[in-house]
Amino acid sequence: MANTLKNIVQLPLILWKITSSLSFQKKYLHNNIDCIINKAFAENDGTIKTKDSTKIYQYYGLAVPAILGEAFCELRGVKLTDDERWVLTCLGAITGLFDDFIDEMKMSEEQIEKLVLYPEKVVPDNSSEKLFLKFYTSALKTSNKPQNIKSQLIEVHHAQLASTEQENPDTSYNRILEITQQKGGESVVFYRTALNNIPDNSETKALFQLGATMQLENDIFDIYKDHQARINTIPARTKDIKHLKELYESEITKFKDLTFAIKTPDKNIKKFLNMVMPVLNRGFVCLKNLQKLQTIHQVFNIQNFTRKQLICDMENPINFLLTAYYQVKQDYKTENNK
Repeated sequence: MANTLKNIVQLPLILWKITSSLSFQKKYLHNNIDCIINKAFAENDGTIKTKDSTKIYQYYGLAVPAILGEAFCELRGVKLTDDERWVLTCLGAITGLFDDFIDEMKMSEEQIEKLVLYPEKVVPDNSSEKLFLKFYTSALKTSNKPQNIKSQLIEVHHAQLASTEQENPDTSYNRILEITQQKGGESVVFYRTALNNIPDNSETKALFQLGATMQLENDIFDIYKDHQARINTIPARTKDIKHLKELYESEITKFKDLTFAIKTPDKNIKKFLNMVMPVLNRGFVCLKNLQKLQTIHQVFNIQNFTRKQLICDMENPINFLLTAYYQVKQDYKTENNK
């Protein structure tokens, strides 16, 4: 009860901090990349889509610096530098483009590795590659450890290649879970390379688990889309939302355990968790919606439900309040185990 009351008191400050961080990054994007995006679209050969700019402005280019970047800094107890924010913004900006090179353009492994490891030698074949190289080379030039960025992006690539196994209905549950963890984990570790200091092993393990959990959450929200695309994710395959929720809870518990094992002051860990847990708690809102659907049938059969039923609208005020509810019920029980 005391913990809940404490969380209620802290909630406005947490929400204010996240909202302020997102607002600052939105202005930063407007001031620093509008000219790049506008020029790219003016010279576009059709390979840059509207969805690409949406991913930059509303998702990766926004949330990677504003949420993950700020959370990383809470752990180390030092604010983002201007260079670090720019590198994070660039890495966020290339995320959607890089995904499309693999998923849509079907680039060969040799092409991807040349693009990642030797970008200065690449002559772009299209507007999408040109935009990718604009952000990527700028990130490498600004970073104080560009080789780390390159090597970790290769790990992201390998994880994405493995995810093609999810197109096969015979892929085992354990293999799908492993792919999910690798894809999310390698991505968050990749974003961490934008910061000037190198994380120790304890931090890397915690951030990898954060990414693994975030990927599972993403798959929970994308359950309808992945089912339609015949992508075998854990949520799209599930027959019991209770088991899916138990898995999600266990992934969050692993993340907390690893976080409290990081060699940094407890106060930094709490600030870090206050940045990322509101994001993870959104997953429980979606799971609650799916659990309600399962009460209609004894077994959760995704084919029995419509798109409207399966999609969880987080802009709905009720869902926002539910997220706040899960946040105030948050209990960092592992804190005393450090």
